[in-house]
Amino acid sequence: MIKKLIIVLLLLSLILPIIPVNSQSTVVISSWGWGTPQNPIRAHPGYNDTPFYVIASQQVGYQIVYAYLILSGTPITSEGGSSIAYGSVSSSSLTTSQITFFLNVNDNAEPGTYNVPLVVVYQNAVTGAESQIIQEITIPIYNVAFPVLDQVFWGTTQQLIFAQVGEGLLPLTLSVFNPTTEPMLNVTLNVFLPKGIFSQTGSRELTVTIPALPAGEPIFVSSIVNVSNLVKPGVYTLNYSFSFTNFLGYFYKQSSNKSINITIYPQARINIYSDPIQSTPDNITTLIIGISTNVSSFIISVKPELPSNFLPISSNFTPISLSPGEKVIYTFKIYIPQGVIPSMYPIPIEINYTALDQKLTVAYLTYANIYYNETPRIVEAIWNTTITPFPGIGTIPLTLVIYNPLPIPITGVNITYTFPNGIFPLQPFIFLPGIPQYSSIPITIPVEITPNSSVGVLNFTYKISYNQDKTVDGVNNIYVLPPAPVIIEANQTVIGNGEYALVPIKVVNLGVEYVYNVNLITLTQGLEVITSVNNTIPFVKPNSSVTFYYTLYAPQGLPPAVYPLVIKLSYTYFTNEIVRTFTIPVLVTSSQSPILISFLKTTVYYNTNNTEILAIQNLANFTIYNIRLDLNYPSQEIYLSQNQLYIPYLPSHFIYTVPLYIIPQIPQTTSIPIVVTLNYVLGQGSPQTYQYQLNLLSTGFVKMEITQVSAQIVNNTVVINGLLINTGSQNAQYVTISINNYSSIYIGNVPPNSPTPFSFTLALSPGLYKFNITANYENELYQPNMTFYTFSYVVSYPTSTNSQDKISVTSILLIAVIIILIIIIIYLSLRGLRK
Repeated sequence: MIKKLIIVLLLLSLILPIIPVNSQSTVVISSWGWGTPQNPIRAHPGYNDTPFYVIASQQVGYQIVYAYLILSGTPITSEGGSSIAYGSVSSSSLTTSQITFFLNVNDNAEPGTYNVPLVVVYQNAVTGAESQIIQEITIPIYNVAFPVLDQVFWGTTQQLIFAQVGEGLLPLTLSVFNPTTEPMLNVTLNVFLPKGIFSQTGSRELTVTIPALPAGEPIFVSSIVNVSNLVKPGVYTLNYSFSFTNFLGYFYKQSSNKSINITIYPQARINIYSDPIQSTPDNITTLIIGISTNVSSFIISVKPELPSNFLPISSNFTPISLSPGEKVIYTFKIYIPQGVIPSMYPIPIEINYTALDQKLTVAYLTYANIYYNETPRIVEAIWNTTITPFPGIGTIPLTLVIYNPLPIPITGVNITYTFPNGIFPLQPFIFLPGIPQYSSIPITIPVEITPNSSVGVLNFTYKISYNQDKTVDGVNNIYVLPPAPVIIEANQTVIGNGEYALVPIKVVNLGVEYVYNVNLITLTQGLEVITSVNNTIPFVKPNSSVTFYYTLYAPQGLPPAVYPLVIKLSYTYFTNEIVRTFTIPVLVTSSQSPILISFLKTTVYYNTNNTEILAIQNLANFTIYNIRLDLNYPSQEIYLSQNQLYIPYLPSHFIYTVPLYIIPQIPQTTSIPIVVTLNYVLGQGSPQTYQYQLNLLSTGFVKMEITQVSAQIVNNTVVINGLLINTGSQNAQYVTISINNYSSIYIGNVPPNSPTPFSFTLALSPGLYKFNITANYENELYQPNMTFYTFSYVVSYPTSTNSQDKISVTSILLIAVIIILIIIIIYLSLRGLRK
């Protein structure tokens, strides 16, 4: 027995290592930061009640209860001022939770990063047992970015002034730049002026206030100062400091002064002028600089500081001596490359010269206005994709596509337009806040098209205003189509009392566009519509026709007269339903014959042997004798098994039937007239003769079959293939094939004897399925029909092992083999012990 146990344990030790075990942490901290994951922020000293988020991932079956941060030794506290800040779960899913804390940053906090322990308490959702993890995270505190005073110069952006000793009131322009991505509000700049320069209040402290400073943009602010005789020429350092309120409402003030230089020139003056450059990209332009002085001077150098993407080509500069009032003109040829973005580019010009025994340097600021010849425009005017206009359609949407071809955004875009007579926009203008560079924006407006509108391609004008001071005019066009003329054609019909007539109604589309959902409704007075085909067809092509067939009956007692057959025609022209009414006269004549002759069926199929029943009915209250019928018909159109018939007598109200075999010869849908000459004798009276006209509708037949159906598994999907065959003599129209409620395929026309393959690809769960493949179709008379094919199929997919938590098929088979071996070994051991 001990020997058997040892064998079993040995084999089990071989099996157990096959089964893999997976383990991982229950809760993992993946990310954290100020604000929210969707709207992160940068926290600065002084921020209060500021959200701080932590994203944690937990295994299925666990949930985060709460978390807290241990903030001891940092300038960060909870919103209540504690060194321990508790956070709560603000959102969660099955495997992810977001924990939100609200923290304060001390006003005197030093920017930097602070490592703090994070404790997350989580719970087993089934047992309720709580656990926790501790992880150290880094919380940043960011430096406050103050505005930058990047330029100070005398004069304005339009004209640079060289401030000289004793010049008096002059504009001092300061360029203030916002280096952040957020706007700054209530910006205050305090500048401390050099001795001898005063503000308008007589103070040496100049205060400049800017209500709002846009993100990433400079603003030029000019203030008038007094340059007195107390100041001496030279370069002076201006000390300054900023204060502002950020976009969250926090106020900041610089604790130390910054500095920037400014120059005061001697009274010896040099005059410089230069017109701004006006050019387009990929062009050579010329910068012209004129120089004159009020004292004898020597021009040492003239250095335009071109933007980095401007390329200098040549210059006529040479050093020169100038007498008072003398002028010199220098030219600099410059190439503006193709990729230069249209804008205003500043070009500082540095001029070095000597005057009054001093070596001096002055700067002059000019500009290059680079622009494009392209302008914003309406590039497309399109009607709504489902509505095409025609006169009198009413109000429909028109989409205007406004395109900005410039490499810079445009703002304040206003579009007005004028349309041709009979077309009225119900929205007089379009306003757009802006259009990005190289972008287009479609705008839809309602437009009324009245009946007196012209048709064809019509021009309309428009005006686009943008960037406050720019305007462009343009022309585009729209089209208006004529309405589709659809009419009905029908011959006058004559019917005797108690007789039937086959009436063909032809619908003719005279237009150049398709019309859809064509429907006929018949209204009669006195007459009866006995049979009719499908009254609706999907469409009629341009310049083509479709024929509908109706069988009318004139009741026996209907007085002879002309009776109206009213046809109400409705169809869809683009998306508009149009209804028209036509009246066809039907003449009812007196019929004295007591014998009624008719076919039981009015439709036969060409190129097919049809069995037709000719019925002869005695309507009288007495017996009629010696009845003879002669059938006259176009022999080239139809084969008839017999054309004469004799009935010795026909009792009162008796119906005599005769089978006829009919084969229409012309392979197309048509009406075949058959004239019946009737001769008979009433009692002992004289012979009577009457004529009837019977009509047969000859058409082809359609017989659809679904064959060669197969199913297979391809890439974890079920692919079902088959063939659709029309074994009839006529096209099957509007063929649609579907499988259960999973999918359908529109095939269209299927000619006779033309196998048409079809295929369905279905994503199904494993199991037994019963598939029903159905083909719906119509014949040339638009009579609907269907056929179907049914089969069953078991869907199963190959087993795959993508997870380490599942035992593979190979492992299962190996375990099964080992278990069988164990049973065999145990059986043999027991058998050996018995022996």
